[in-house]
Amino acid sequence: MTMAEKILALRKKEGLSQEELAEKLGVSRQAISRWEMGSAFPDAPNILGLSRLFGVTTDYLLYDEYETVQAPHETACPIENAPLYMGAVFAGAVALSAAVLVFQFINAAYYQSEVLCLVGTMLSVLLAGAFEMMYRVLGPQDPAGRTKRARFYTAAVWMGTYFPLRLVLTYAAYSYPRPYSSFVFDGLVLLAWLAVGCGTMAHFWRDLK
Repeated sequence: MTMAEKILALRKKEGLSQEELAEKLGVSRQAISRWEMGSAFPDAPNILGLSRLFGVTTDYLLYDEYETVQAPHETACPIENAPLYMGAVFAGAVALSAAVLVFQFINAAYYQSEVLCLVGTMLSVLLAGAFEMMYRVLGPQDPAGRTKRARFYTAAVWMGTYFPLRLVLTYAAYSYPRPYSSFVFDGLVLLAWLAVGCGTMAHFWRDLK
């Protein structure tokens, strides 16, 4: 059997529609259709996802001559409630990113310290690294793991752009010939930041529905 035939057979054996399988893997229904027709092949993360979902080895999916459907070694000790844990990691990481953003706002409004701004940026980088480490452990066992990962980075990158944008506009303001108030400047920075993130966050919240 070819990979396309195996995916089709396994999906039907589990009683899943193409739409249901696509939702579990975080891909489009058209991608599932192409896999089953043999006109395209799943990438490595999706092969692993199919392996875990159907309880078969990756070798069984990859090689036509393999007929065994023994569960792969890496799923022998699955993490119980991995999707729940991954959801908690996602929510916590977004909340911490928002806290770092508030820290940046406070620093910009009261302290205006470049050192504290750098600290905030480093905290964002460390938070992203910690999230990625947790994703490597929990994400492969969560059918929606890749979607949560994409949503986190969408939100985190947008929130993390405030300080760099403010820094750029601060240096740009040096060439402005007329005096201006800091209140007006901060308002313009905020409007520019909201404009930059408007489309990004609209996509983020739409995906959360």
